Amino acid sequence: MTRAYLASPSFLERARPGAWLLKICYHCFIDRMRCRKNYDGLETVTRVPDRQSADESFRYESLWQAVCKLPEKERSCILLFYKEDLSIKDIAAVMGIPAGSVKAYLSRGREKLKTELKDESL
Repeated sequence: MTRAYLASPSFLERARPGAWLLKICYHCFIDRMRCRKNYDGLETVTRVPDRQSADESFRYESLWQAVCKLPEKERSCILLFYKEDLSIKDIAAVMGIPAGSVKAYLSRGREKLKTELKDESL
């Protein structure tokens, strides 16, 4: 929030405030992950889940592990597109890359996920 406040003069020119704030958050996250040495991409558990939510989490565990193996830019594009439901244009604005690059990262990421999950199910 501090970075958003400090950058607020540039906000007045922005048409999409949500994408602008998400871009700031994205870059803060990337900066923080670069500082961490033993980051494995998995979130830490803060509470013990009940049986139903544990079963649901286990169902997608292989997908999350496959997503964590993707290179940083492909993983970011996949998560912003599917989890955050952002458009390619918004992802490009958040990541500061051209829309064509976002499409390429999405395509490569999907192919790698498909291969990883296919190999795992054999």
